[in-house]
Amino acid sequence: MLSRLGTLCSVAIASAAVAGAMPAQAASLDELTREAVFDLCPDLMEIETPLQDEPAIKARGYDFVGSREHHRAGHLDVVSLEADNGTIQIANSRDTSFCQVSLFGQGAQSAFASSYADRDVLADGWFEDPAAILEIKGAEMQSLRTPAFDGWYLGVQFVDMTALVDEAAFVIQQYVLEEE
Repeated sequence: MLSRLGTLCSVAIASAAVAGAMPAQAASLDELTREAVFDLCPDLMEIETPLQDEPAIKARGYDFVGSREHHRAGHLDVVSLEADNGTIQIANSRDTSFCQVSLFGQGAQSAFASSYADRDVLADGWFEDPAAILEIKGAEMQSLRTPAFDGWYLGVQFVDMTALVDEAAFVIQQYVLEEE
């Protein structure tokens, strides 16, 4: 699976490179979000080491928050970084090809909307994936996927959970799944 994932992520990374590299230490939540979603997550879906030990995470100053279980992705490592206008958390699974970016604070909605608007930086040919939608009453979710490549596809979900709880996050999660 890693070779298939590598091919999908290589396409995503090549697309991100066209958009330009993000600075090593970004100040705004929008900059950190773009860096996490478009540059870091495609690589983080492949790592087999704890997230907090990953050189790209350490170099950017992320702090280890802890670990938690995700109902579909398994065990997640979570790191966090404060921006001028909010907080970003990145979680990844070593069990599956999964990376989640959660945004909190004043700049969260803007960073979320900007990433959604630029989703084509990750891959071309997105289409809606109604099969991947998990019904969370009150949450707004857009679930997209790419066409399959060698039986595998890249999926992304944009989840706005702020209608559920005042301090809820805006969440962007990426994953690679086998075509059924």
